[in-house]
Amino acid sequence: MFRTRFSRQQEELLPWYTNGTLTAAEREAVERWLRQSPEAPAKLAGWQRLRTAVTSQAQQTPSPSVWQQVMARVQARRATGQQTRVSLRPAWAWGAALAAAVLILLWSTIQPGIVLQWSVSDGPLTAFRVYRAPLGSASFDLLHEVPAHPDVQRYTYVDAQLWPAQTYVYRVEGVRQGGQPALSQTITASALDALPGQLAVLFTSLIVGYGAVILVQRWQSGSQGSWGLSRLMV
Repeated sequence: MFRTRFSRQQEELLPWYTNGTLTAAEREAVERWLRQSPEAPAKLAGWQRLRTAVTSQAQQTPSPSVWQQVMARVQARRATGQQTRVSLRPAWAWGAALAAAVLILLWSTIQPGIVLQWSVSDGPLTAFRVYRAPLGSASFDLLHEVPAHPDVQRYTYVDAQLWPAQTYVYRVEGVRQGGQPALSQTITASALDALPGQLAVLFTSLIVGYGAVILVQRWQSGSQGSWGLSRLMV
């Protein structure tokens, strides 16, 4: 078993032995195998005849027209690849711009955030001031002032400027004529409550932008395909 495996290894080295490109150790192993194996000289002679037949053939140089055709094909392939890479950039630019526009539009329309609602049943009020402070802080910031109307009893305000995982304390303060505070209500809410709506708006804008990229790429590929067809039909 070992001798058979050894013979196969040396036989596989015969092409390089014929070309004289083996190392000294490999050449010595092949020559030892040639002396010990009865069928080895015949196999070596076959490789030597093959090498003689190959080296005896005259070398032919392609004509200049063939070389020009090859270079023209290479340049055409290279130009096509560059045009494809350049054409992809406007598609992604259009997709990113459309995604940003959809994000702004949906964010301003839907206003995904914490929704505050309150109702008023007594007293003439001119406005409602909405304050906010992080949970555990006594420093309230004025977010917005909602005008009051005599015929409206229920009011709504949406806070869309939130930090993720932050809990806020909101205070809604009624204002009378002359700026005097009339009533005050407080509520605690977490920004995580608004996260599903915000993610929905974000993913929707990304999907619209990605869809625009796919459509532009298909349109470009269709344009290039029809152009190539017209060239072939001429």
